[in-house]
Amino acid sequence: MSEENIVKLAILMIGGVGGSILTILTKIADSKIKRHDDNIRRLATHKQNVVREVLKVVREGKNCNYWDNPKDIIYNNNVSDDLKGVDSKMGITMNNFLFLWIKIAVAHIVNNKTGKNKEYLNSQYSQIKIEQEKLIEWINKNR
Repeated sequence: MSEENIVKLAILMIGGVGGSILTILTKIADSKIKRHDDNIRRLATHKQNVVREVLKVVREGKNCNYWDNPKDIIYNNNVSDDLKGVDSKMGITMNNFLFLWIKIAVAHIVNNKTGKNKEYLNSQYSQIKIEQEKLIEWINKNR
């Protein structure tokens, strides 16, 4: 083989190896981008599900005027925990909302039996309305 042919063969081999390396790097980059896109899509879907669940809890409380205890406290706490994972500040608001709801329901039972606690009930209603508005604002922003 002549020197010229050896140089051509070397260039050809370097090009082949370089092409293979480039192909491998492209596949790695594509898989990382796909994984990243899947994570973003999964998180967005999860956030939308949490928004729906928070809305259900708020509606349940509004429908009974907070006079009845929540139907499923464990479920509501799970929704609150999910909300903390999405937005920790709103998770605290949700906990306050649920706590006030239970306080109002208990105070309403006591008020019906004794006729007392009207001022206390009114103060709790004003507090829960504030928490409810914060949650509804967050829901509308994240729909």
